[in-house]
Amino acid sequence: MDRINGLSDDVLVKILTFLPTKVAISTCVLSKRWKFLWMWLQTLEYMCREPESKEFIDKNLPLHRALVIERVYIDVSSDSNIEPKDYQRWIRILVSRHIRVLIIYHYLIHGRNILPSSLYTCNSLVSLILKGPILLNVPRRVCLPSLKTLGLEGGTDVTNRFLKRLLSNCPVLENLVVDRFGCDGMRKLTVIVPSLQRLTLFLTNDLDEFVLNTPALKQLRFRFHFSNCHFSMIEKMPELRKALVEIKRFSNIDSLIASISSAEHLFICPPLEAVYGDGFVFNKLKHLKICICEAYSSNFLVRLLKGSPKLQVLEAFKMLGHGHGFDFKDDKNDWNPPTTVPECILSSLEIFKWSRYLGRSQEIDLAIYILKKGRHLKAVTIDYQPFYMETLDMLKELALCARASTTCELVFT
Repeated sequence: MDRINGLSDDVLVKILTFLPTKVAISTCVLSKRWKFLWMWLQTLEYMCREPESKEFIDKNLPLHRALVIERVYIDVSSDSNIEPKDYQRWIRILVSRHIRVLIIYHYLIHGRNILPSSLYTCNSLVSLILKGPILLNVPRRVCLPSLKTLGLEGGTDVTNRFLKRLLSNCPVLENLVVDRFGCDGMRKLTVIVPSLQRLTLFLTNDLDEFVLNTPALKQLRFRFHFSNCHFSMIEKMPELRKALVEIKRFSNIDSLIASISSAEHLFICPPLEAVYGDGFVFNKLKHLKICICEAYSSNFLVRLLKGSPKLQVLEAFKMLGHGHGFDFKDDKNDWNPPTTVPECILSSLEIFKWSRYLGRSQEIDLAIYILKKGRHLKAVTIDYQPFYMETLDMLKELALCARASTTCELVFT
């Protein structure tokens, strides 16, 4: 104990940050010196698991002396007697202590406003993460000049009008997560953020209107599990580098594909062949990852390859949990190779991976085609599970193609 007491107060406070907040506060009984050390903690975690949790926070939070509180995490995911007014009281204290990162995990009070108006004008707030059905009743006076990260996850309840008001008053926002949010009857979603660099959208309800304008975006995760969108306007994203697109149906898919055409890394699941038109060129695309878990055709993949002249890595796979069979279009018909070999196969493709069961004849035909035509292939990895006996002969042909190449290594898993 004497050796620890020989350390400076700053070092001791740093040590306390590695302890659960409740344990760190309990060190106040060790000695007179330790009585106040915990009050300078800049990182706090309140795990509200017992009814007395509210009294614990009410007693200790106002005693903090740190001029700036870096990060506070409040988890109320189990039964407690915490009410919206309790949250509002605590958050007002945190705003007065210049809170920088606030994370609230709450799944108990549905559709209740737990955020005080002072939070929407907090100059110090850099990151705000809300998880659960928390109501955002955004006031007219909003100004978050330092906010760079905003996460609305797990059913955050906010109307499009309030979301637009919030986003338009975050001038330096860089990272936005909108995960399964909305309210009953919400039919519109508008995201217009000139400064945004990373965006995650995961929606599960139908929309009448969808507007996306993020010209500085570099990373996009776009998961739409609704059936229809009557009107959509998606502006181009010239700075985009990575994109994940996973949708069931979308009324203006051509606009979406055009907006992500500058991506260097692209993930598509499921293939959008039913509505994806011709003529799109991905001049910067180097890495294509495509899911074949639903209705799929080799011709669609070839179409993507033709539009990706600089492609270096191609991965085709099947997601776990989608069963072992494919709804393979025109499976009984032989696959007809394209009249013109895609440029990337001839000049740039180096790595080809096919995982989660290569087995249908069209798939093997395509793999053989890529092995035969690929002039710069260095590595081919195939996870195969033949569905028919006749595909075994095709797999042998695939292996022979690899042996004929002096530069390509073929690995079966």
